[in-house]
Parts: sequence; C-alpha cells; structure tokens
Amino acid sequence: MNLSEYKDIKKYSKEELLTKINELEKIINIEKIRNEFPFLKHGLKTYFDTAATSQKPEKVINSLAAYYKEYCGNPHSRMHYFANISSQIETSSKERIAEYINGEKENIIYTKSATEALNLGISGLYNVLKDNDEILISILEHHSNIVPYQELIKRLKKEKNINVKLVYTYLDENNSFDYSDFKSKINKNTKVIGLTLSSNVTGETIDISKINNILKEKEENNNINTDYIKIIDATHAINHIKIDVKEIKPSLLAFSTHKIYSPYGLGICYINDKIKTIIPPLNYGGNMIKFVLEQENNILDSSIKYEGGTQNIEAIYGFGYGLDYIESIGISNIEKYIYYLTQYAIKKLKTIDDIHIFSNEKSSASVSFYTDVIHSHDLATILDIRGYCLRAGHHCAMPLHKYLNVSSTCRISFGIYNTKEEIDKFVDTLNNIIIKYKEKSK
Repeated sequence: MNLSEYKDIKKYSKEELLTKINELEKIINIEKIRNEFPFLKHGLKTYFDTAATSQKPEKVINSLAAYYKEYCGNPHSRMHYFANISSQIETSSKERIAEYINGEKENIIYTKSATEALNLGISGLYNVLKDNDEILISILEHHSNIVPYQELIKRLKKEKNINVKLVYTYLDENNSFDYSDFKSKINKNTKVIGLTLSSNVTGETIDISKINNILKEKEENNNINTDYIKIIDATHAINHIKIDVKEIKPSLLAFSTHKIYSPYGLGICYINDKIKTIIPPLNYGGNMIKFVLEQENNILDSSIKYEGGTQNIEAIYGFGYGLDYIESIGISNIEKYIYYLTQYAIKKLKTIDDIHIFSNEKSSASVSFYTDVIHSHDLATILDIRGYCLRAGHHCAMPLHKYLNVSSTCRISFGIYNTKEEIDKFVDTLNNIIIKYKEKSK
C-alpha cells in the first residue's frame, strides 16, 4: 500500500519489465491459472475489462451450483438443517473476510454492492454534519463516491438549512494525485475525507501511508478537526492490492466481490466502532430486529442492524472460494504481476503515434487512453470485432474526464489471467486500426 519494494516509482525499461513478468509467470504458473478460467477455453475474445468485473475461476463457478444443490436455505428460518447451514455460511464467512483484510468480524457488513456500502455510510452522516463543515474528496473518485455526497449536501440545505461544502483535491502536472494539494485543503472544517485507493480510470494507487502521515501531522499541529471521518473506496484496488484496514485506518471501507474473481450481488462494508454508533441502518426489517410491537420496535445494537433482509448467501459462499483462490496464488504475487503487466502495456501503447495516455508509473491494473483519429466508442466497437473486450466512455468518472479535458477514453484493465502476449497482439491491432483510419482520412 505504500508504493515501496517493487513499486519504487522508477521508469522501467521494456526489457526490465519483460524479465520481471517472465519471472512471475513461473512463480504463479500462468498456464495453470489460465486453464482455471472457463471463459478462456472458447478462445474467442481477449478480456481487458477486469476493472468492470473480473472473470471467475471454475472453483467459484462450481461453488454456486454446489450451494444450491446441497445447502440452499434461508438462514432466518433457523429451525432446520438447511437454514442452519446457510446461517453458518453467513456468519463464518465474516471471520474469513475479516482475516483477509486484517479486521474484526464484528465490523463486517454485507451489502448488495460497494455502491450501497458507500451510500450507507455517506447518507448516514445526515445527523453528523454541521453548518460550514467540509467534505474533502479527490477528482479521481468514481460517481459512487461523489454523488452520495452531493445529494446529502442538497438534502442538508433543504431540510436543515445547513451549508456543507464539497472540496476537491486535484492532480499534479503528471496527472497523479497531488498530495500537496490534499494537505493544503485540510483544515478545522474538514469533517469527512473520501478517497479511492485506486483510480478506475488512471489506475493510480493512492499512497495511503502518505495520506495518514499528512493527517497525523495535521492532528499534531491542531490543524484538523480530530473528529473527522475517513471513507475509503477499495473497489478498484481489491483484486490486485493487499487491503489491510489496520494500516488504512478507515472509518468505513467498501468493495464489491465481483471485482475479485467472485460472484455478483455482494458488497463488503468494513466500519469501525465509532461509525457504528452514529450511522443508522439503510434498510429496516428482517434479521436486524430485536422485537417489534404495534407502535414501536427495538433494533439490535451490532453490525447486523445494517443487514435488514435476507442476504445473498450463495454469493457469500462463493466469495469464500474466491478468497481461497486469491490466497492460493498469493496476493503479493498478484500485486506484482498486475503492476508489471500494466507498466508493460503503457510502454507498448507509447509506441503508437496519436495515442494520449492517462496512466503513468504509479498505475496498476487499468490504463486509459484516447486517440484523435477515432472516437473512443467507435474504437472499442472495432476492437471488439477484432476480439478484444475493453470499456469506452467516462467510466463513471465524469468529473475526472472533464478535468482532463477529454469527453471519453478507452480503458484496458487486467486480471491475473492476462499475459504480455495478449498485450503485444492488442497493441499491434490497435496500431493497424489507427494507421488505416488515418489513411482513409487523407
């Protein structure tokens, strides 16, 4: 997380990157990994859209069928075998997740997505924010970590006549997170800090150790409201970075399991003990109730109070297999492999004329670019016909694209199943497309 060790932020040569990738391919056994993903067996497409969703290994896919065949039951029923098994899956999985992120199971909440987890935390600040408070976020944020703040501010103004300011920290001359700008915008009015750990557009990994050192210095100099809340979006970091909540020290941290080789329909929300005392539930009903009378109710005083309704037990079950799969390879190996693969892709893309790249030596997993020759949407469609799956548009980050003065970009993003050979072929194909379009336009 502190961009140390292999991420020494130097500009590797293509030869150095190839050497590192080749070494890691042997360590992780890339051929074996690729055989474990059924989508690769048809051989029709090269998948460069893992930032949108990861493909799933066969073990995870099979686990969903196994759940429905052998264990399917509602954990709220409690009085029979299948209900008890599902209840055990629901509770024991929290221990597994807590272990993976170095947290406590009592602080884990199931949601339907990272978006819901962020909305839970942000909307819950309604009774926390006061007049003239400030919310500091970065221009790198996904809409899910922008729009809930905007809506909360509008609601506070309309219903309480409270003025809360949304403040942005911007990028430096290299289009990287500007830590000096971040530091300069923290003051005693700063009540909430909302940051992504990894940009889903540029792929930049935020140095959370540097962020925490800045906050510590501000606290020591009495230049910040010590009661501030830190909300972290780990959605685009979870599949290639080791998440340690003891190091990150979030008030709330959110991610989606479908980004990490696991099923759809499940978000994980980690909240600290302080947040549990101030944020109300988003949904009411189901298992979070202690008792209900005709005119009153009593809600459980634990993280379960945030889990009204029946949870997505099959996804919870499948996520356990997803974590097993990650750990069988080693998150450290994955982190290195994806980082070097990303840097190799940037090197290769830079060999093409008329390509503008918004990723750099701090980027991992995602590379965004555009060309003046072809609109991004058209280019992505042509590349799909050629056998490449990637995303084009603003990637749910319109403020960032406006800041970069571009309406849309193409984004390639990598998973553990991608290879340097796929990148080589992709860049050759992309280059040929651009050359042909340039010739036609003459």
